[in-house]
Amino acid sequence: MKIKICGIKNENEAKIINECMPDIAGFVFASGKRQIDINKAKILKKIINPEIETAGIFVEQNEDEILEIYNEKVIDIIQLHGDYDERTIKNLKEKTNAKIIKVIRVKEGFYKIETLADFILFDAYSKDKYGGLNKTFDWNIKIISNVPYFVAGGINENNIVEMVKKLTPYGVDISSGVEVDGFKTKEKVFNIIKIIKEELNI
Repeated sequence: MKIKICGIKNENEAKIINECMPDIAGFVFASGKRQIDINKAKILKKIINPEIETAGIFVEQNEDEILEIYNEKVIDIIQLHGDYDERTIKNLKEKTNAKIIKVIRVKEGFYKIETLADFILFDAYSKDKYGGLNKTFDWNIKIISNVPYFVAGGINENNIVEMVKKLTPYGVDISSGVEVDGFKTKEKVFNIIKIIKEELNI
């Protein structure tokens, strides 16, 4: 199972990522408490082990802004929150070599997905915010998808086993669940990766 640690925002967190070696590290370019700009992303990209892919998180930002950041070679993956249609996904795939993650905020009990994106990410719904809620959704949902999917939303070392057994995702996306006072800690990142690899044998 792929492990994505999202919301990396400073050099110390980048070093933690290198020590714990998840598959993907996420940079948030959308407004919010974890937002960084392109200059900070360049610094963090140089620190992070090149074996770890980096994802850029965007919320309702236009194609030009996304492409500008991608072309600076700080992200390998584009994660789209909001009302991005399939035409936008098609355009981004034609103009980049990035993998695309399309985010769906869960409001229903069944999802049948057909998309040009490489992956879907299921996250908790809020009418006010896109992501970063630190709350789970109903893991009893049924999913049919033409692409693999990640699960996000309130996942931590105490509930990840339950979530994986119910949803068997391709990947997990974790942010708040490995933080103390808003910052990633080595202990929490290490612990959740250990649970995935040892207890879940994934």
